[in-house]
Amino acid sequence: MPEVAHRESTGGSRETSSGSGRQGGNQGAGAGNSGNLANMGASGALLSAGTVLRVGANGPQVRALQTLLNENGASVAVDGDFGRMTRAAVMVFQRARGLEVDGVVASATIGALNSGRSSAPTGSAGAGAGAGAGAGAASGTLSGSPMLQRGARGPQVTLLQQLLVRNGVRVAVDGDFGLDTHRAVRVFQREQRIFADGVVGPQTAALLNQGARGGGGRTPTPAPGAGSQNGAPAPSGANERTLTGSPPLKYGDAGRRVTLLQQLLNQKGAQLFVDGEFGGLTSSAVRRFQQANRLPVDGVVGTTTANLLNRGGANVAPAEQFDGGADELEVRNAVMSAARSHLGAPYYWGADGPNMFDCSGFVLFVLRQDTGLVNWGDDTASGIKNRVPRTTNPQKGDLVFYTGSGGTSHITFATGSGSQTLGAGGGGSRTRGDDPNARVKYTSWNDDGRSKSFGSISNLIQAKLARGRRASA
Repeated sequence: MPEVAHRESTGGSRETSSGSGRQGGNQGAGAGNSGNLANMGASGALLSAGTVLRVGANGPQVRALQTLLNENGASVAVDGDFGRMTRAAVMVFQRARGLEVDGVVASATIGALNSGRSSAPTGSAGAGAGAGAGAGAASGTLSGSPMLQRGARGPQVTLLQQLLVRNGVRVAVDGDFGLDTHRAVRVFQREQRIFADGVVGPQTAALLNQGARGGGGRTPTPAPGAGSQNGAPAPSGANERTLTGSPPLKYGDAGRRVTLLQQLLNQKGAQLFVDGEFGGLTSSAVRRFQQANRLPVDGVVGTTTANLLNRGGANVAPAEQFDGGADELEVRNAVMSAARSHLGAPYYWGADGPNMFDCSGFVLFVLRQDTGLVNWGDDTASGIKNRVPRTTNPQKGDLVFYTGSGGTSHITFATGSGSQTLGAGGGGSRTRGDDPNARVKYTSWNDDGRSKSFGSISNLIQAKLARGRRASA
């Protein structure tokens, strides 16, 4: 099935990145604008050392900065105003280069931008990043400059996918940087303990190149959702390695070791979605395994817990809230409790947890990782809408869909209190977790100008309860 380039439309009154109060293009004249930057223009001059630029700066110096950012994979307006979008692009660049992420352009960032200018082809990530292989593809080495991200296509993306496979992350090698590739990149980044944004810059590229040179011959591990159709849990027999508890695994971790942990827990009856992310359901399963085996119950997988999982140990019953005796209201309460636990988490376009979300990523995380109601792979708000039946009387935990001229582009949970909703909102395709107004928060569907429709989660709940009754029989 073809992948989509993004999850959410940037249109609409709440999710736009260019609406009133969100562009931030002119936020004060000249603040932080000290020193001289060379006027790049057609001459291609590098940025001058000793300059510091931050939000509020404006003029030709900022225009030069924006040009360089775009040549390194960003997509910001070259308007000479250092606003929120430019700051977000600076932060993405800093993360990719392993620099301090503060959104301020000083000597280290300028040096990295100049270095990229001396070797990188021009073009944005959506166009130039995947347009040609360049020297990196010819030598089998990925440069990460310009950065690669969702929407890119071509030989550089093919090389990226080949390197992911050689580093043990399974992904289709098709030259198309879609949702599956985005998720595979994030799995790799988490394993390397670097910022997992799914964007391939020089830091991620260097680690991919290094791992491919020294780590050949490993069996690829599926990226989340790639283990079987529709992201269903991988068969328990897929585990062929031994889990180690050093360093300990805990809530928030991700990667191949967590995938292995989940597979072992499923062999004990945990019924987890195998996604490689140590979320609330995995933590609960670990605690129940520890309790059943009379270990200290802390939800952390250290050496003792890991060794017992490898050897055998007592089985783990399905989560109590979903056993045969639960009712629909209990499950709806559990859904909303899980959703509330993420209040205040930053909105980051394309993110699906555990610490940052976009709108569909948040809903999927709650329904999938937090409560185990679904085992779907990544999807858009529009795609989720097609998976659930319509209702005209939304209850607590049901879904609210927002549709504008470009189609359905936003999704939240109904809280069951009038028109109140809970979801990740206020951001758009350029929001990278840096906007304090874009986060998981309460809103009202009456405050949104788009048309609304509602989807019921009742069928999902009843299917989960039926599975719990069968497991308890």
